[in-house]
Amino acid sequence: MQYLILFILFSILFFFIKRWLLFGIALLMMFWHLFLILPFYLKPKLNPKTDKIKKASLKILYTNFLAYNRQYPKLLKYIRRKNPDLIGIVETTTRLVQFMKANLKDYPYRTSKARNDFFGISLWSKIPFAQSKVVYWGNTFSPIITTRFTKNNKDFYLILAHPTAPKNVRLWKLRNNQLSIIAQRINQFSGSKIIIGDFNITPFSYFYHKFISLSKLYESRKGFGIHNSWPVNNILLRIPIDHCFLSSDIKVIKREVGPNIGSDHYPFYLELGF
Repeated sequence: MQYLILFILFSILFFFIKRWLLFGIALLMMFWHLFLILPFYLKPKLNPKTDKIKKASLKILYTNFLAYNRQYPKLLKYIRRKNPDLIGIVETTTRLVQFMKANLKDYPYRTSKARNDFFGISLWSKIPFAQSKVVYWGNTFSPIITTRFTKNNKDFYLILAHPTAPKNVRLWKLRNNQLSIIAQRINQFSGSKIIIGDFNITPFSYFYHKFISLSKLYESRKGFGIHNSWPVNNILLRIPIDHCFLSSDIKVIKREVGPNIGSDHYPFYLELGF
């Protein structure tokens, strides 16, 4: 989005100073970025039955809480305001788990792998789990939660993940490998499918599109906009790296970016119909 705005401004500038070659280049780049961004503002084409859904039946709140964030009351306030059925948290620490257990008695179904680095993970639910466990897919230190549950007589398979940030070539390869494994594994399961987490990748990456192609899921932000999530403290550099992917029998009724809760990521909230 930032590049689109930048090239719009360049196009206007070069037009008024009559630098036609630069104007043409800026205009071309403007349309290219518009081509990349526009699909996220258009409603996805789902199957006809799903398109007719109007009512939300499942509410999910997700956040990368930031391991050293201690503003737990802000998270609790946001949870109480949205009252979700499921809460997914990455960068879950032991202290956060203790706080959540003490203050969220109405979320009795939990799976967590608390760590005091940046790869703790937890899932909190009002809905009973048929099965829920922590797994490690790929040659990586980043845990994943896989969960089966039923809501309104419909079976769901959910994955909560936090692939590594591509800070160097080794970590870049680990992230890409884990994304491929997640996409392939999700197709082994029946029922409605949800994958959610901080994927450390933007929708403009080749590996993002490869993930979409392999998983056969669609991005929940389609029809709602880019929804940049990180970093909170720099709007000029903010990019969308927190995602939720869904099977085509699930419709997004509402998707919104949450408030600043002390993390370097914004949370998001979903209402899903099926």
